[in-house]
Amino acid sequence: MAIPSSIGSGQVKPEFSRPAQRSLFMWLTTVVLTLAGVSLLWLKPPHFDQSPNALRPRNSRAYAALDEIKARLDRQQEPLWLMFEGQSVTDVARRLEVVEPLLQRAVSNQWISGFTLPTTLWPQATNQAANRPAALSLVAQRDGIRGATLAAGFTSNALVIADNMIHTWGQSLVTTNLFWPTNANSRWVLEKLTARTTNAWLAIGLVYPTAGGAAKSFDALTELGGQMLREGVRLSGWELLGPSVSVLVQRDLKLVLGPIFLLVLVTLWLAFRNWRDVFWSLATLLFSGLSLHVLMALAGWSWNMMNVMALPLLLGMGVDFSIHIQLALRRHGGDPGLVRGSVGRALLLAGSTTVAGFASLAFASNAGIAGLGKICAAGIICAMLTAVFLLPAWWRTTSTQPRRIA
Repeated sequence: MAIPSSIGSGQVKPEFSRPAQRSLFMWLTTVVLTLAGVSLLWLKPPHFDQSPNALRPRNSRAYAALDEIKARLDRQQEPLWLMFEGQSVTDVARRLEVVEPLLQRAVSNQWISGFTLPTTLWPQATNQAANRPAALSLVAQRDGIRGATLAAGFTSNALVIADNMIHTWGQSLVTTNLFWPTNANSRWVLEKLTARTTNAWLAIGLVYPTAGGAAKSFDALTELGGQMLREGVRLSGWELLGPSVSVLVQRDLKLVLGPIFLLVLVTLWLAFRNWRDVFWSLATLLFSGLSLHVLMALAGWSWNMMNVMALPLLLGMGVDFSIHIQLALRRHGGDPGLVRGSVGRALLLAGSTTVAGFASLAFASNAGIAGLGKICAAGIICAMLTAVFLLPAWWRTTSTQPRRIA
């Protein structure tokens, strides 16, 4: 029972009324924020952005110009790339022939909206062999064709293109290998879609995702990429990078957070030797995470492959704050005023400098680094305020330790 004390007006006021009011206010704050957080969590669960935007610069003139060009050309979707490789021209031609039905089936299944292959530009041994007799005949009749054209009233200028074509066909008949055009226009076109090295032949094609981009149809594109890979063809592109890396990040994150959580439990037990205090530390972490989700939802932030790396850091910081506060509560007999005035003040100062350091990353030119800085700063603020102001009220509710008068 509280010891009454005399007030100047003659009224009697309980000595614990002010601490009790503060504790009641902290509990009301906890209940309100918890209800708001759970409701928001139900209505708007955490979203993981699988796009590669986290790897892009925030303010890039080059990207802005590219986006404007795509808007003017009505090409909002980035195409994906098909990469064909073979030890010979025939190998690449065979892969082009095998892959085309797979792509046509993908269009029918609405996995992709279309594709472009360099099949018509790639030399075909059978076609060149079939055209060789006709080309030989035209080369042999070159003079006759020229004379007949001039006799019909045309000038020699009208024969420039025809002469060049027949001359090129004549060159193709000299070699027994596959013939590649060597004029400037042909080289300019072919170098956009083909490449040759000392021991390999390369060709590329384009695949156009369906409306919504590669991230929306990632599963279908993954299956299509697997079919292509079995034929020795690789499906790749910037739009696939984000979803691919995000899947790996989410998978590895589960493998990382599991051992970290077990380590946290062991650390808390070694620090407290009391499951009640361990529970309040875990409650601090849970409430901090719920508060962070509220802030992210209100600010329109989402998780991505970069800022998700903040989770292990925030987990460690939250545990650190809760351990310091609960040990201080034990030392000061559960007096929240003494705890906030000593350890709490130190944690607020140290946490604020850490928040300032991470918040400065929000001005980074890279979108992923900026997002990581904002998430870290917001998460540390949530953990720090929860531990310093709310945890003492929670702890005093279940503590059996004799309390000092606040």
